[in-house]
Amino acid sequence: MLDFVLPTGEVAGFAVTCDPDAPSISICRRRSDGSEEVCWTDRCGSGDDAEALCAWLQTDEAQLRLFGRMALRLGKEIAGRVIRAAAADAAAERREMEEAEADLERRESEIKLWKSGPRATRPSLGLQRGCDQTPFWQMRFDARWERDRVADWLMHQADRYAEFVSLQMTNGSLQLEREILAGMRNDEAAAKRRGIATGGRRPLRFWRGE
Repeated sequence: MLDFVLPTGEVAGFAVTCDPDAPSISICRRRSDGSEEVCWTDRCGSGDDAEALCAWLQTDEAQLRLFGRMALRLGKEIAGRVIRAAAADAAAERREMEEAEADLERRESEIKLWKSGPRATRPSLGLQRGCDQTPFWQMRFDARWERDRVADWLMHQADRYAEFVSLQMTNGSLQLEREILAGMRNDEAAAKRRGIATGGRRPLRFWRGE
């Protein structure tokens, strides 16, 4: 409850009341004699809307005092327009923050294949989180074709990237490299047996993970 001195010298405080059944919300002024006066009231679309608006008004006591004084001095209609506009702005800002947090969580959980650019000292590939600029794990190669040979296989293992992350964290980068190379060689051998491998240094160049 916030107190301030009205022009008449009367001490008053403001509080928010919510009726989810109506559904409605009110700002009340408590007089010095203990009685209460409704300064402003508004009907809401649902009980949840009324409770949400009530919770928002209660988060900022200075703002609640401002709205209460505005209703007393300028009238309920003007105060209502200001309150509803401020509530809409706050809800939009809250949604933007929630969406940004959800997007960050999504990007943090997203794992994608990374390959070094043409100016890199050594060809390399790795796994990278969507929210990062650099990979958290890398394999380096002496020649570009060696990197591309592994990439031909690894690009079709997206459903195992989370497993690879867990393996790297538990057993280290070297063990993850061994796991990837073993999986690649097994699928290369299987593709050759089925007659779908490509000749040359990259047997899985046109492989689709089948």
